[in-house]
Amino acid sequence: MTMKKIVLLFVLMMVSSSAFAQLVTTTRVYRERNHNHHLAIDMGIGGYTGDVYDMGLGLDFGLRYNYTINQNIGIDIIKASVQTGTNHFGEALQLQAKTGVRGVSPVLFGQSSLYGNFGIGASYLPDPQEVGVAWEIGAGLNITPRFAVGAAYNSTHVDGVSFGLISFRLSVNLF
Repeated sequence: MTMKKIVLLFVLMMVSSSAFAQLVTTTRVYRERNHNHHLAIDMGIGGYTGDVYDMGLGLDFGLRYNYTINQNIGIDIIKASVQTGTNHFGEALQLQAKTGVRGVSPVLFGQSSLYGNFGIGASYLPDPQEVGVAWEIGAGLNITPRFAVGAAYNSTHVDGVSFGLISFRLSVNLF
């Protein structure tokens, strides 16, 4: 795939997922704010840092299951994600499984709130088949209960090699 196709695919995913944000009604907001578990898709695009070379644009796609303790604190029970670079799209995959905590501010205006998250877990590199430690920190804006934008830093330490991905993040809560 060429770079243009990858960027176009990412933009189309962001635009199509934002359609859900326009469908929120008062009843739905009430039900979602009082629902204590959520399944979400996280998509990120950004740049690599550290001990990696010629990776191109970094892509991150993840699925997250969150359990809400109260209106302001939640636990990301599991977040499974895959990361790669556009220059080595199928060759340089990284699989991660993390758990963590997510904090949400009180409602700021309309339905919007701020969020911050931290997660830690394992990272697996299929080539050269090594396992290491991964952690992530992020912050952003919940535009609606279903749609959020933000930024994240994801760091990986595998067999003496350390690298990270700084990315713009788009999240969509499925339920």
